[in-house]
Amino acid sequence: MISDGLPTECSTAALRSLVQRLSRSDGLVCAQVAVRPLEEKCFEHYIELTESDATTAVRRFGGIVAGLVCKCMGSR
Repeated sequence: MISDGLPTECSTAALRSLVQRLSRSDGLVCAQVAVRPLEEKCFEHYIELTESDATTAVRRFGGIVAGLVCKCMGSR
């Protein structure tokens, strides 16, 4: 599961709890991806894509997603 940042309709504590539950019980790898630094980090995997060049950011994002998929598949 990939999120774009902070919660909009719940508290950060509720989001952290959901991420922990999904990670433990459902075996999901959850990532929080931000395009600017965030004060609240709700996910174990927090990634900032702050590159000014879109091609570089997209390439890096693809590598991050591939790594998370490998991590998820390896745990099954």
